[in-house]
Amino acid sequence: MEQLKKYDDFPNIHFFKITFFINCSRHYIYAGAPLKSKPHLIAAERLAKQHHVVVLRLTSYYLLAYSDYLEGAHEKAQERVDRTTNILFSLETLELENKDKKDIPTYERIANDYPKDWKNFLDQQKSAIK
Repeated sequence: MEQLKKYDDFPNIHFFKITFFINCSRHYIYAGAPLKSKPHLIAAERLAKQHHVVVLRLTSYYLLAYSDYLEGAHEKAQERVDRTTNILFSLETLELENKDKKDIPTYERIANDYPKDWKNFLDQQKSAIK
């Protein structure tokens, strides 16, 4: 994360940084090390909030659920997933007039993916305990 500081003066660098942090985090999560993703997600969420990048902020917020769960905050983790999904479904209602634009991913598609991914994660956690 320190190495990215030298690019701070580049125009619109925040988009790159946010997606970089999220992609690093996803790598850690899929590699079975979600706790390593936490600092990257906190940085991504902070930057996304600062620059009003809503979907990436929601993605960061959602992905923090994996760390929360492994740290024992199971209820907090589930609340993150539910809250993020509900917000995305609410955002979808703003897009109802543009349903003909099939080339643009809708909030609904993202909102449907999060619970599926979360269920897979929970199933993996349960099978690891057995």
